[in-house]
Amino acid sequence: MQHDQRVDRLEVFGSPVRISRLAGLDALGEELTAALVQEAAASPGVQRSNVGGWHSPPDLTLRKGPPFEPLMRRLAGEIAATVEELAHARGQIGRLAHGYGIHAWAMVLGPGDYITPHDHAESHFSAVYYIDAGDAPPGSQSGRIVFHSPRSTMIPGLDLFPSEFAVQPETGMMIVFPGHLLHYVHPYRGQRPRVCVSLNARLEPRRPR
Repeated sequence: MQHDQRVDRLEVFGSPVRISRLAGLDALGEELTAALVQEAAASPGVQRSNVGGWHSPPDLTLRKGPPFEPLMRRLAGEIAATVEELAHARGQIGRLAHGYGIHAWAMVLGPGDYITPHDHAESHFSAVYYIDAGDAPPGSQSGRIVFHSPRSTMIPGLDLFPSEFAVQPETGMMIVFPGHLLHYVHPYRGQRPRVCVSLNARLEPRRPR
């Protein structure tokens, strides 16, 4: 007698990465690029995971007026949209009663600059928005952001558990990901400065009025 066999194949403990292309920011992006490149030339910035390049203080959410305030409102909206999509997929949309604590900084990378592996484990979500992705050679690894799996299982000759996921930045692209996800950036090989804004976000329950 033949018996039907039921097989359930599940993907568990996935890391959601949301990639969007933000429209309507071209003019703002040009203004931001000019302002940040000028600031990078005049200020030493700070040293974090960047090797070379310029890292601004994490104060972009405190800067008043254009071009920073409109950009931060838009990026915060994308973080909120990410959370809502994930909550809706898990049937928890009615539980959302949170505010967002966000701090953000800018990065300007030149030829040969790169970012070493790191995470933002203190944050619920992290994100990067590419104001100007630069002019990296097509098809190269130049400036790619790479996310590294927390799993370490490897089978010789088989790639059943991919350990890395790479994204080639594009101007206007925003990537949102869990803050605990390890990531790094390949050396940038373009000539035009690559300008981006990164941010960390924590969800804080709103107090009842």
